[in-house]
Amino acid sequence: SKLVVILFRELWGKTPFTRVEETAIKNRAYDHGYDFTVFIPMDPEAQQKVPAWLPRHRLYVGLERWGIEGAAAAIEARFSELGGVVRDETVADRAARAAADIRAEQQRQNHLGSDAGVVAQRACFEVIHSGLIEKVTELQNALPEIHLVEKHATGSVLYLADPIAMSVSWRLKYSNTLSESYLEAALWRGHPPWPGVMTSEEPIRVAGGMKYVPDLLPDGRAGWRKDHSTDTTVSSKALLDQILKWFLDKASTLSGQSRHR
Repeated sequence: SKLVVILFRELWGKTPFTRVEETAIKNRAYDHGYDFTVFIPMDPEAQQKVPAWLPRHRLYVGLERWGIEGAAAAIEARFSELGGVVRDETVADRAARAAADIRAEQQRQNHLGSDAGVVAQRACFEVIHSGLIEKVTELQNALPEIHLVEKHATGSVLYLADPIAMSVSWRLKYSNTLSESYLEAALWRGHPPWPGVMTSEEPIRVAGGMKYVPDLLPDGRAGWRKDHSTDTTVSSKALLDQILKWFLDKASTLSGQSRHR
């Protein structure tokens, strides 16, 4: 990107997605400086909590005073300084963009309703499936307090820990279409349902799981989108990272609560 505009709030850089953004910006700035950025604090508190590594001249702090139009003008001016050409969208531009949107949606529907889409999405889940298995030793060493044990089968992985467990499953309802299919990560108290395992107490599912449905990434590769959401699609590697961090956050929090009882 010629210019990157960050609408900054205090949590920027502290969530999985924004940590990726922060790292990418810092890596590029190491070689090329920060001229490609504009940080716009979204409230007075955010102005006081911008990252210590950010040069202060990269801040636009007039949002409250000058509003959206003032911020847009500052962005346009910075873009022009970097060699960008600012112009109104023409009818031809708009038509071309509409045509691209239509083609992208057709490609998406073909993916969701085809054998090829099913094959591609299975391969996507395999990235998550194998990634969860490969990470077990690393997590056992990093957080031994939760006593992590892993089980897996085709389409599912279990993380058994103290005091919670996690199941990650790929639910493919039909063999030739992705309709009603989804990936789900769920937390449990007790051993999650598993073939051949019988327990004295029924497992209790903890509220607040993660559910993703098949979709296409902007580049046309298979990916995932949060169910019932218009969020940007994510790759399997990115979703694997989200699931692991979510599990570690929940496991460490609940483990701490258990120790304090």
